[in-house]
Amino acid sequence: MEKARSKYDGIYEAQTTPTDDYCEKHDYYKRYFDRIKQNICPFCERERKDKELENLNLVKYKAEQKRKRDYFLNRYSSLNEEIQQATLDNYKAESQEEQNSLAFAKRVANEFIQEAKNNVILIGKSGTGKSHLSHGIAKEVSDTKEWVVPYVNMVDFMTRLNFDNKASMIERIVNAELVVIDDLGSEMENKLTKDVIYEIFDKRTRTIVTTNMTGEQLIERYGNRTYSRIMKGVDKEHFMKFENMKDRRRLLF
Repeated sequence: MEKARSKYDGIYEAQTTPTDDYCEKHDYYKRYFDRIKQNICPFCERERKDKELENLNLVKYKAEQKRKRDYFLNRYSSLNEEIQQATLDNYKAESQEEQNSLAFAKRVANEFIQEAKNNVILIGKSGTGKSHLSHGIAKEVSDTKEWVVPYVNMVDFMTRLNFDNKASMIERIVNAELVVIDDLGSEMENKLTKDVIYEIFDKRTRTIVTTNMTGEQLIERYGNRTYSRIMKGVDKEHFMKFENMKDRRRLLF
């Protein structure tokens, strides 16, 4: 402490004058700063500046984390503007089935916020709202938990995958708290694809899957071993089939 005191005495000696004003916290006499007309303990001032810097770094860190969450949710895959803007709040639930689907999505989102560990399956034809709701769930959870939630379109993912980046890309998906696997079954069918999908689902315990394939078709395509991992934790409460939904993209025609 004596060495630190000498250091501060040297720094402030030319700018300040000693006072009888005593800082009990640091066992040190404050110095009078003529420029600001105030007695200041240099140790208290250093703590204040360190706290300011800590708060500034925290703000920067949170902003960077928000940008990271936004990137993996909206730009990691080539999502159109409509899906990027999709939330549970702006989902139009006009029919009874749409209202049921929205209620399902809100319940699932809340369960993930409570850190439930299970997969969720949304199955149905293209244009029935699966991607909107899966993105809405992911955004709700990401915003609330501040988790990075990659939204992974399998066609995009497999197109970008190569020998050099395979390990890092799979690791990113495997280690995320929550992942959306969108349009499972639309990717090119080959051994590499099947191996990658098995590896992802084998190591994950919290995944949202959208697909237009039936259970039988998934088994035929990926095999029972992979199918059992896709269905990890899935029961009737975590499975939604979009059966009588109109194609939402054709409602104006």
